[in-house]
Amino acid sequence: PYEAALALMQVRGAEAGPALARAVTIFESLEARPAAALARKQAQRLGVADQLPKSRRGPYAAARRHPLGLTRHEQQVLALMAEGMSNKEAARRLSRSPRTIEHQVSSVLGKFHAANRMEVLLRLRGEPWLLSASDVP
Repeated sequence: PYEAALALMQVRGAEAGPALARAVTIFESLEARPAAALARKQAQRLGVADQLPKSRRGPYAAARRHPLGLTRHEQQVLALMAEGMSNKEAARRLSRSPRTIEHQVSSVLGKFHAANRMEVLLRLRGEPWLLSASDVP
């Protein structure tokens, strides 16, 4: 697939846009980011960049570092959950809306594959490294 994408980068004329779009898709599926960036630059030079798939942002840096992919805000909410705070108390502490906290708690439960807060707390008890001291707001 990598070589096929390289070959698609050689296409010129009216077919250059679709060919480069396919090349970018292949490179990104292979996680060949430098090659995808090169194909995007070439499309820019040829004036067909608007035909390429939109570039996707990766996860936040904090989420990349956390073993379960929790964002910084989710880690803060997790720390408050571990302290036993309710959503309303966490919202006040973090100066966020209760609805935002609800979404973040739901996201934490999903990333822990837990049905409720108790399952998250039990897992934290067995794996305390999932909650670092820097997570506490």
